[in-house]
This record gives sequence, structure tokens and C-alpha cells, in this order.
Amino acid sequence: MNLRVQQTGAECNSFTGGHQPEPSGQCCDAYRAVRSQLKTRAERREYCSCAHSVIAQYPDSAARIPRIDSLPGKCGVPFLFSGDPKFDCNTNGGNLYVLRSSTHLIIGEIKSLRARNFALASVPEGTENVSTKFNFSEGKTEMDAIAAAQERLMQERLKHKIDQINSAAQTQLEPVHHHINFTLQKAYFKCAYECFDRRRKQEDIGMCTENCSVPVLTAHHMVEDEMARFQEKLNRSLMVCRDKFETAKLQKTGTDPIVDLESCVDQSVQENINSLPFLVQKMKTSLSINNQSDNQ
Repeated sequence: MNLRVQQTGAECNSFTGGHQPEPSGQCCDAYRAVRSQLKTRAERREYCSCAHSVIAQYPDSAARIPRIDSLPGKCGVPFLFSGDPKFDCNTNGGNLYVLRSSTHLIIGEIKSLRARNFALASVPEGTENVSTKFNFSEGKTEMDAIAAAQERLMQERLKHKIDQINSAAQTQLEPVHHHINFTLQKAYFKCAYECFDRRRKQEDIGMCTENCSVPVLTAHHMVEDEMARFQEKLNRSLMVCRDKFETAKLQKTGTDPIVDLESCVDQSVQENINSLPFLVQKMKTSLSINNQSDNQ
């Protein structure tokens, strides 16, 4: 498992290390390949834990995490894990459809704004005496503490919003998961059982079982693709909020850019949650899942 992590890390190092603005084709291919190789929850959890150990070894690990977390959206691959050490691999790492967002970038912009505002507001004009410098240091310490508290509060609010989407997604996707994990898996095992006929050659048995797996694999890939598009749409909407935030800072309209940012994120999250029933219905139609079978 460590070799898989190192291979993906080597291909993506230029991007995650900040030397390239976008991941290369080889990086996305490596990420996509390892994503498809991790078939079970246990494998995904093991990979997540191993990746956290590798990421922690980089001196610039904190700067790399936002770039690592942006790989699914940039490569068009369903989310696998977060590089954030606070991400629980045992709880979330085994789930195929956990959603993440660009909140690291948004928090980074808030930090930048707080620092810039403090620098502009704190430099006294034409005062160079010792007492002024001392008061400036005291003010800086106080402002740093306030900024840190505000940043933590915003980060918690953003995390809560993403948790809301995850909770809604898991609830909405439950009948789809049930159909794939039980109905289609059950049909696969029944079909594969019939393949093991002593009169058949081993090669024929292999082809037979492979054909039996087509429906469940097709359904699985369809759901992954749909959720990858949903993830990309979520990321784009949050990046729009970030762009509006940047514009508001430059225009200095008099309103608080952070309040506007939070309002934008709220609206984006709610719009994405409202779109989930339509997305799930599309999946259910493709998989021929009816309401009656959902309740069985």
C-alpha cells in the first residue's frame, strides 16, 4: 500500500509541492488508477492512513494539503480522502461518496484579508515613540487572537456546511447503495455460481464470471461518475464564492466581505442539497430502481 502512495505522490509532487499551477496528465492518471484499484473499504481506509503518514513527512505538509484535496475536482475523480490529518480515515475513508470542498482556499483568503486589514489599520502615522510601539505590539497580539478566533469560527461553519451536504448525500443515496450492494451483488453471486460447471474449461469459467460482474461494475462506475460531476459542481460553486470574495475586497463596498462570503457559501450549499433528489432520481431511473423495491 505504501508503494501505491509513493507512486501517486511522485507523479503529483510538482503540483502538490506548488511548482505547477495544475496537476499533470500523469498525476491525474496515477490518481485515477489508484482510485480504481481500491475496491474495498478496508483498502481505502488503509490507503488513507498510509497517505497521512507520508504527507506528515513533508516539511511543507500544511501547504500541500489544500492542493492534495483539490486533486479529485481537478482530475475529475470521486473524492477518496482528505490530506488533512483531522480527517478520520476509519469513519470516512471507506466511504466511496464522501464530499469535500475548496474550503481550505476560502480559509486561506480569510487569513489573508485579516492580515491585510490589520496591517492597514494598525500602523500609526507620524508616531515613532516607544509607548506607541509598545501599544502597537499589544494591539497586534489582541488582533491576532481575535482574527484566530474568527478564523476558527468560520472554519467550523464551513465544515458544518460540508457535513450537511454529506449527510444529505448519504441519505439520498441509500436506496442506490442498497441496490448495488445487495440486489446487484446478490445477482452477481448467483450468476457466478452457475459458471462453475465441471464440464467447462477454466478459461470459459473466467469469462462467464467476468460477464456476471458487468451489471454491478457498470452501476458502480455510473454512480461514481455522477458523484464526481456533483463534486465538481460543488467545487465550482464554492470557487465562485471565493471569486466574489476577492472582488469585494478590491471594491471595498463597505459591507463585510466575510459575511458576504458566508452568505454565498450558505446559498451554494443549499442549492447543491436541493439538486440531490433530482440527481438520485436520475441514478434510480438508470438502474431501474422503483419506489417499491427501495422499501424492500
